[in-house]
Amino acid sequence: MKLKRKGFTVVELVIIIAVIGVLTAVLIPTFVGLTQRAERAENESFVRNINTQLAINEASQGKNRTAHDAMKDAEAMGFLVPSLTPVQGNDVVWDEESDRFAIVKSDYATHPDGNHIVYADANFNPSHKLNKLWKVYDAMPEEAKYSIYAKNTWSEAVVGDATNPLKVGFDAGDAEISNIYYGGEEGETVTIRTNGGRLTVNAKDDTVNHYGEGEVLSITAVAANSYHEYGYFPKASIAHGRLVVENGGNVEVVSIIANDVEIAKAETGDIGLIFKTADVTVDPVVPEGFTPTVASADEVSNFVAKTATAAFSTLEAAVEAVPAEGKITVLKDASMGNVVISKSLTIEGKGHELKGGKEQISTKESQIVFNAKLALSSKAITKK
Repeated sequence: MKLKRKGFTVVELVIIIAVIGVLTAVLIPTFVGLTQRAERAENESFVRNINTQLAINEASQGKNRTAHDAMKDAEAMGFLVPSLTPVQGNDVVWDEESDRFAIVKSDYATHPDGNHIVYADANFNPSHKLNKLWKVYDAMPEEAKYSIYAKNTWSEAVVGDATNPLKVGFDAGDAEISNIYYGGEEGETVTIRTNGGRLTVNAKDDTVNHYGEGEVLSITAVAANSYHEYGYFPKASIAHGRLVVENGGNVEVVSIIANDVEIAKAETGDIGLIFKTADVTVDPVVPEGFTPTVASADEVSNFVAKTATAAFSTLEAAVEAVPAEGKITVLKDASMGNVVISKSLTIEGKGHELKGGKEQISTKESQIVFNAKLALSSKAITKK
């Protein structure tokens, strides 16, 4: 009796393996392609929905002027752009001129044409300069072509320096960045948004638009087309070029440190006081109603507070000088020292911290209004 054969012969196994190999070679790319197409469709739907809402917002409130504003608009709709992972080989960018998001191929920066756009709003212009497009980064790229939006996981406290300056637009987002140094490219117009820290601009041929707030603005050089302040700085110094405080912008103290300078402001732009160093030998161009006072760069740097007419290196001196019902604006974190407040006044902290002393007492007649981060001791200012 013949025994029945169990299993496969070697030839049969070879044939089966070959068939499996062929199927794998054919089907895996198909599955990968299907997955990528699904992800691409999801990405496009994501961007399309954001753009639809941005268009609605534009009709009622105008276009967003910063990448941060656009990101926050998207977030309000439930879309977290910084968390989006595009299909491999693609990037999501925000176009500041159209205020719309787009999906472009990763090599779009080197081939900025219609063939490298995956999905974009009809208003997207492929001939835009690359610094008008913003991309989310979590660290400084080796060579930035797009303007940079810092993800909240951004790890670098300093962006750019005199040796290796920032050369594109930058938006700090919600990241904590202490120092930004913009060196620029010849004849560019860029947007920079900060949320604190120091901003240095050294770009004699560039135009810079600033939004947000910071601690110190230092303009070494900027084009005659100007540095435009739409945000807030307690202190600013300028050595070359033109500084314009635009509508809604505010600079408390401006220091002119060289002759080749012009200061201007829009109708609702706010400049507190203007100083000039002894090195300024010609009358600077300043807005009507301002007469610059002479003060050294060190003196301006040490100013702690200002009133409507003067700046002071201590909060005590400001409290003594301010008239009743007047206002003191704090320019940096300060100590209350041993000041005794015996008149009604407003202390505008502008987000700075006031540290208390031991003998701060207000009389019954005093009404003290604070808008500051207070770190006062238990024996500090009391309101009765």
